[in-house]
Amino acid sequence: MSANRKKRKWLWIVTLLIGLPALYIASFGPASWASLRTGTGGRLVGTIYHPIFWLALEKNIARGPILWYMGAGKPSGSRAVLDWSDGKFAILRDPP
Repeated sequence: MSANRKKRKWLWIVTLLIGLPALYIASFGPASWASLRTGTGGRLVGTIYHPIFWLALEKNIARGPILWYMGAGKPSGSRAVLDWSDGKFAILRDPP
């Protein structure tokens, strides 16, 4: 394998190792907004993004920014509520 091919291979590996987690975190907001606007999929979003919710609520790491990003695209006049009643996260839309 030539040195140039090895460099390209490592470039892809590094790009994926940085890019995929960044995309996961960035997609959390739009997924939350879609769930809040449609009123469906709240449990699914809570399951897929469980690590983010866990960091925000259980470990209190970046709670403010995470909850702000979750609610940034919510329908006007409503608020986003995280349900943790049965040990699983769910995003619910709480009408005014």
